[in-house]
Amino acid sequence: MHILFVCTANVSRSFLAEQLFRHEAKKAGIAGVDAASAGVADLSGSPPDPKMVEHLFKQEIGFDRHAARPVDSALVRWADRIFVMEELQAEILRRQYPQSVEKIALLGGCITPGDPPVDIADPFGQSSFHYRTAISQITLAVKNLAATIAAEQ
Repeated sequence: MHILFVCTANVSRSFLAEQLFRHEAKKAGIAGVDAASAGVADLSGSPPDPKMVEHLFKQEIGFDRHAARPVDSALVRWADRIFVMEELQAEILRRQYPQSVEKIALLGGCITPGDPPVDIADPFGQSSFHYRTAISQITLAVKNLAATIAAEQ
């Protein structure tokens, strides 16, 4: 299974979701699942948000070098599931890749399974409150997603 996390620029939310998911999948012993991330905006080569990197270091979660990249048709074909942070990103992907509509879902739908999905707002350049909120939402959603996949294996 291939999972693609998508946000606007691929420097904060989708970057964090990818790294946290890799960590949770390894912790849960999930085999045969890979993750990647991208953005709907082309900020190719941009480094990850230092605040998200700091969070990963505090959690003792390492990661390989990251450079932002845009979503493209090869990534969409590669992905079995695509998790976006906001409905706006889902709309963009649905328009650009109509053949992949069934793969696209809000990551916020994994925060509390059974509840309506919510947008995970972009904290970039915002206050520490915004970062804490986004990090908490992404962390919970990714843990629930990994647990669901582990239960299916």
